[in-house]
Amino acid sequence: MVTRQANCVTFRFYRPNAHQVQLVGDFNGWGREPLSMTRTRDGYWVAALRLPPGDHQFQYQADGEAYLDFAANGLDFGPLGANSVVTIPPASPEPVLPAASPTTTGRQVA
Repeated sequence: MVTRQANCVTFRFYRPNAHQVQLVGDFNGWGREPLSMTRTRDGYWVAALRLPPGDHQFQYQADGEAYLDFAANGLDFGPLGANSVVTIPPASPEPVLPAASPTTTGRQVA
């Protein structure tokens, strides 16, 4: 499962009997620099990171075996098979606030 707030993504993977789970994807060289996930008491493994805007492919690796995340933003099929996808939208521009109007004393003019 993937949750996103701006460009910070939290990856959650349920594998209560795994000894080690890593997150691999195009954002970390597909395992050249795997991100070790942390086990929670309820059997989930969790990792969070910031990603730039765009589509990012990834997989979970639990005890050396690859798993997809069907609750992510989709799947993409590459030359080596399927990968999960998380999409980070472009940053929204800061809202432009109207210029402040002169303050009044709060009295009504007759």
